[in-house]
Amino acid sequence: MTGVLRFQLLGPVAATLDGRPVDLGRRRERRLLALLLLDPGRPVAVDRLIGLMWDDEPPRDPRATLHVHVSRLRGRLPDPDLLVRRDSGYLLDTPPAAVDAYEFLAAVERGRDEPDPARRADRLRAALALWRGDALADVMPDRLRRTLCAGWEETRLAALELRLAAELVTHSAETVAELADLAARYPERERFTALRMEALHRSGRQQEALAVFDERARSVADRLGLDPGPELLELRTAILRAADPPSTKDVPAQLPADAAVFVGREAEIDHLTGVIAARPAGTAAVVTIEGMPGVGKTALATHLAHRLRADYPDGQLFLDLRGFADGIAPVDPADALDRLLRDLGVAGDAIPAGVAERSARLRTELAGRRVLVLLDNAAGEAQVAPLLPASPGCLVLVTSRRSLAGLDNAVPLELPLLSADDGTALLSRLLGDTDRPGLAELVELCGRLPLALRLVSARLRHRPSWTVEQLASRLRDEHARLGELYAGERSVGTTIALSYHHLADEQRALVCTLGRLPVAEVDVRLAAAAAGLDTVAARRLLDRIVDAHLLEERVPGRYRFHDLVRLTARDLATDEDGTATRRRFLTAYLHTLHRAVAVVRFGRLPGHLLEAPALTRVPFLRDHDAAAWLRDERDNLVTVVRHAAEHGDHDLTWQLAATLGRLFPREHRCDEWLVTSDLGARAAAALGKPRAAALMRVDAGNRHYTLGRADLALDDHLAALALADDAGDDLLVGYLSAYTGRIHQALGQADRAEAAYRRALANPGFVADRREAAYTELDLNAIHVALGRYDVAGRGYRTSIDVARRFGDRNLECFAHYNVAHFLLLQGDLAAAEEHARAAVDLAARIGYPVREARGWEKLGEVLDTAGRVEEAVDAWTRAAAVYESVADPRAADLRRRAEKSRWQGR
Repeated sequence: MTGVLRFQLLGPVAATLDGRPVDLGRRRERRLLALLLLDPGRPVAVDRLIGLMWDDEPPRDPRATLHVHVSRLRGRLPDPDLLVRRDSGYLLDTPPAAVDAYEFLAAVERGRDEPDPARRADRLRAALALWRGDALADVMPDRLRRTLCAGWEETRLAALELRLAAELVTHSAETVAELADLAARYPERERFTALRMEALHRSGRQQEALAVFDERARSVADRLGLDPGPELLELRTAILRAADPPSTKDVPAQLPADAAVFVGREAEIDHLTGVIAARPAGTAAVVTIEGMPGVGKTALATHLAHRLRADYPDGQLFLDLRGFADGIAPVDPADALDRLLRDLGVAGDAIPAGVAERSARLRTELAGRRVLVLLDNAAGEAQVAPLLPASPGCLVLVTSRRSLAGLDNAVPLELPLLSADDGTALLSRLLGDTDRPGLAELVELCGRLPLALRLVSARLRHRPSWTVEQLASRLRDEHARLGELYAGERSVGTTIALSYHHLADEQRALVCTLGRLPVAEVDVRLAAAAAGLDTVAARRLLDRIVDAHLLEERVPGRYRFHDLVRLTARDLATDEDGTATRRRFLTAYLHTLHRAVAVVRFGRLPGHLLEAPALTRVPFLRDHDAAAWLRDERDNLVTVVRHAAEHGDHDLTWQLAATLGRLFPREHRCDEWLVTSDLGARAAAALGKPRAAALMRVDAGNRHYTLGRADLALDDHLAALALADDAGDDLLVGYLSAYTGRIHQALGQADRAEAAYRRALANPGFVADRREAAYTELDLNAIHVALGRYDVAGRGYRTSIDVARRFGDRNLECFAHYNVAHFLLLQGDLAAAEEHARAAVDLAARIGYPVREARGWEKLGEVLDTAGRVEEAVDAWTRAAAVYESVADPRAADLRRRAEKSRWQGR
C-alpha cells in the first residue's frame, strides 16, 4: 500500500487515504474496525470481539459470523494485509499515531506541558478540534460507547478546562459565554463553574460571579444535599476580599495551569496556608517544597499558588530554574533576575549588570507590592537566594529535588508519597472510572508516586482495551517494572536518573553500591562495609544523597530507597565490582549478625565454630544496640540468606543460616527458620565440609525440638555427632555432645543425657569455653534432680546464678533462675521457688525472649498452684498462654485449658 492511511474514531468512524475518504462498508464492519482500533497494533481476542460486536442478540454461530465480517472489512481496507489473525484474536497492524484518538491524547499531553498560557491554549484548541462529534456514535449504543470511550471523554473535558484556564489570563471576557454553556451541560464538573466565576470576576462583573456561586450552591444542595467544593468556596472568598477586579494590563499572570485532576495533600496545604498566614511581620513568606523525583512538588506548588493568587493582585510570576533538566544547565541567577525584572516591566536598558545589583533592583520593584513568585525546579540555595524579595506582601514558593536547608527564614516542606487512599482516588479520577478492580494494587506497584500513577493512567487511557489487571501483571515483575512506567517520552526511570546524574562521582558510586544490595533498608555500618569505606566517610556521602531526596533516613543511621529509586539504582549499577560489593556486604552482615546474637546470647552456637572471612567486627557497646539492630533487621534476615544462596556464596550462606538458628527459636519464627535451615544445609553440602554439614544438621534438629519433635531432633543431633566423630573434629564433638544431651533429657532419657553431658565436660576444648560449660553444668544439675540426687543438684544450683552474673550473661542467669525454681518446688520451698520463678520471668521479658518468659510464667503458676493460690496460678498460666500465642507457640492451647480447669476446680 502506498499513501498515508489514517483512522478517525472521535466522531463517526471513518478512514482516509492521503486525505480521501475510504469506503468502510456497513455499520457492522465499521464497528469491528473501531474495536480493533481501540488498541491498535495489538491482538484483540475473538471472545472479546464477539462480546462487543453484538448487543443482546448475538447470531446463532458468532464465530463464523465474525469471520464473515473480518473478511468483508479486509476487502474494504486499502491493504487487506493490515488485518491479520494473531494468537487467539485479530490485530489491525497500524501505529497508534495513525488513529485520531491517540493523536488527540498525545496532543493534550504536549499542551499540558506548555508553560506559556497563550501557546498552551492554542495547542489544546488544536487537539480538541480533532473531535467531530461523540466518539463511535454511529456504530455503538450509548451504554457501550460510554464504557469504551470513558478515558477519551474524560481527557476531552480536562483539556477543555485546561484550555479555558489558559485563556482566562488575557481573554477572560471572551470565555464567559462558553463557560456558561459548559457549566450547564456538565453540572457534575465543578471546575467549569469555578472558571466561569473567575472569568466574570476578571471582567469586572463581581456581582454576577457571586450570583453564579449562589446558583451553584442551591443546585448542589437540592440535587445532592451537599455544599459546593473547596475550590468554589475559596474562590468566592477571594472575590469578596478583592476590592477591584484583577487587571490584565501590566500585571504578570504567569502561573502554569492547575492540574486537571488534583487529589489529596489537604494536610500539606492546610499546613502551608497556616504558615503563610502566620509569618513574622515585616518579612516575605518563603516556602520550599522538597521531595523525591515525581512526588508532585510542582503540582502542589501550582495548586497552592492558584488557591492563593487572589491574595496577590499585583502579579504572579513563574520561573523554571531548570535545576534538574536533561542536558540543560540550570538557569544562572543573573539570567533569572533579568527575566523576573523584565516580567515586572523593567526596561532592558534599565537592568543592572551584576547579580547583587539586579537582586537589589528586584527587591525595589517588589517593595510595597503583593506578588506571588513560583520558582520551580531549583538547583540549590545559591541559585535561589538572590531571587528572594524582602517585601512583607510577597510570597515565594520554591520547589526542588534537593534540600534547601541553607535558605534563611524559609519554611521547608518535605513532600511525602500519597497515602494509599489518595493514590487510589487519583488513579480513579484520572481514569474516569471509580469501579475498576485492582486499582489499590496498581497504586502500590507504582510506589504511591504521583508521576508513576499519572503515567500508568495515561497508558490505560491510550489502551482502552487493557484492564488494570493486565497492566498490574506487567508491573509485578520487578525486573520489568521501570520499563513499563512510561507514557510518550516521559518515564519514571529517566526522571529519577536525572537526580542521580547531578550527584558527585563518589555519591553516584555509593548509590550504585546500595542498588546492588538485596535489602530495602540498610544500616550505615553495613553500607560503609559494602562500599569499602569507613563509617564516617559513608555517613557523609549518605547524608548528601538524602539531601538529594534519593534516600530516606526514617531512623537515624538507617537508610532506605523508595522502591522505584532502588530499581533505578540497580539498573544504573554496572557488573563491575558487583561480586566484590556483594561479598563485602555479606561478610559484614555475618559478622554484625553474629556479634548481635552473641551479645544477647540467643541459642548456644559459639562463634569460633564458624569460619567467616576476616573483617573488622562491628562493635555493639551495649546490649540495647544489639537488640535494636536485630529488631530493625527483622525483615532483612531471610532475604540476605537467600541472596547469598542465589549467588553461590555457599561459605557465607551456611554460616548466616547457622547464626539465625540461634535467633529464630527466641520468637518461634519457625517458617523463616525452615527456609534458612534448608538453604544452609544445601550450601554446606555444596561445600563438602563436615563441620558445616554437622552444624546445619544441628540447626535442623533444634528446629524440630522447638516444634515439639524431640524424636526427630535426636536423629539430627546424633547424625551431626557422627559427622564430627568421623572427621576427627574433637572440639565440635564436645559441643555436639552437650547439645545431644539436651535432646535425650527432653525425651526423658536421663542416663543417656548424663553420659552425653559428661562426655562434653571431659572435652578440654569445650571446657575452655567456660560460659558454655556453665550452661551444660546447669543441664547436668537438672539430670541430678530427675534421678533424685538432690544434694548434688543443690550444690550446683547454689553457684549457678553467681556464675551467670560473673559472665554478665542474662540469658544464662534467666535459665539458672528457672532451674532453681523447679528444684526448690520439688524440695517444697515454695517461697524461694516463687522468688526465682519471678526473677526468670523478669529477666526473660527484659532481654526480649518470649518463649523463656512464657516458661517462667508457667513455672510460677505451678508454684502458686502448689501453694493453694489458685487464682494467682490461673493468672500466671493465662499470662504464659498469651506470651506463647504472641509467637504462635502451640503450647498456648494446653495452658489455657489447664488454667480453665483449675479455675473451675477452685470454685
